[in-house]
Amino acid sequence: MAKHANGGTPPKLTIVSEGTTFEGTLVSSSDVRVSGCVKGLVETAGKLVIPGSGYIEGAIKGGALAIAGRVKGTINVSGNLLLQKTSVVEANIQVGRLMVEEGAVFNGECRTGERVIDASEIPGGQDKPVRSAKPDRNAKPAKPALARK
Repeated sequence: MAKHANGGTPPKLTIVSEGTTFEGTLVSSSDVRVSGCVKGLVETAGKLVIPGSGYIEGAIKGGALAIAGRVKGTINVSGNLLLQKTSVVEANIQVGRLMVEEGAVFNGECRTGERVIDASEIPGGQDKPVRSAKPDRNAKPAKPALARK
């Protein structure tokens, strides 16, 4: 195995290169970078990065996600989700923490914070519940807006 610049082994990374189309289920225990096109399920225990050239159509499940490209489907991330200014996302999202840069395009529903969800709530979901990030024990339900007279 090749040595990393600091003398250790390089970090593991799964790459779908630009110009590559992958159809099916991609499961990785390491970080994933999709610069090409994936149609199906992408699941990683690590971080998923989708640069400007990347496109995913289907379901995404992971620990963290940064999007500069395009996504259409469902996203379930237990940690941080960053929608960069060039991202175009048409998805229903369940995430621990959402960060959106000015210029990002998002169409869909988003739920943030700790909540055990039944995967049946997510189109294309599995049969087991999924737990997102940190609980907000002090959260209070939103009060309805008062009607103007």
